[in-house]
Amino acid sequence: MVTLAEVARHAGVSASTVSYVLSGKRPISDPTRRRVRASIEQLGYQPHAGARALASSRSRIIALMVPLRTDVYVPVMLEIAVSVATAARARGYDVLLLTGEEGPSALRRVTGSGLAEA
Repeated sequence: MVTLAEVARHAGVSASTVSYVLSGKRPISDPTRRRVRASIEQLGYQPHAGARALASSRSRIIALMVPLRTDVYVPVMLEIAVSVATAARARGYDVLLLTGEEGPSALRRVTGSGLAEA
């Protein structure tokens, strides 16, 4: 797994510069931004979801409860779940699927833990 420090070394910048390029929190010159983005692409860097969640207080995870019981038409429910996951992914979110056996307590557990933000 490629680290932020390795991206910085590859791009010839500091780790904080890579962080600012990723977060957009500070202005970075276009040539430096392009160099960092090229290094990210070449090295295959993926931000660590846990570290990002701690830094931003956002998990970028949506919990979706889908009843997968014999009394519910499962193909329709799965089609809805796939549509939600596709739309979420297009916006930078992942989906945690809860199948409904636990009911509302599952949602309370997941949202209370901070694992999912919605």
